[in-house]
Amino acid sequence: MKTARSSFLPALAFVLAVAPVAVRAANRCGHGTSAAQDAADIRGVRAAIALACPCAAFDGSSGSKNKAAFVRCVRAVARDASDGTPIDGRFQLRPQCKGTVLRIARQSDCGFAPAADRHPCCQHVAHAGRNVGTVTPSARCGSAA
Repeated sequence: MKTARSSFLPALAFVLAVAPVAVRAANRCGHGTSAAQDAADIRGVRAAIALACPCAAFDGSSGSKNKAAFVRCVRAVARDASDGTPIDGRFQLRPQCKGTVLRIARQSDCGFAPAADRHPCCQHVAHAGRNVGTVTPSARCGSAA
């Protein structure tokens, strides 16, 4: 009996140590049981961002209207949405999804001057087997030809 109990305790300790890691890994934005809700929440927060940080208002004409200012505006909305209280009582974001919203904002063409001619450029990288999107001048986009 003593050996069964002595082998049970280390096994229990191992399970208790590994369980939080497994739960945390399954809790990533857009994965697992929260995937559908995360997608809906991100859509709602992006709609709130469109109202609070309209892309046309960030035209790159000054420091307060450049790309960094746009991302700061988005960050404030995302922070507000992920603090546990919904924006306007409707839009809420899990903290794990805040980075996703910020990445979308950083990859947008908002905050560039029209003269910079920056537009979204989507390309397929054959050797990697994936699609890549960047914001680049039209002349540098391989799909613009």
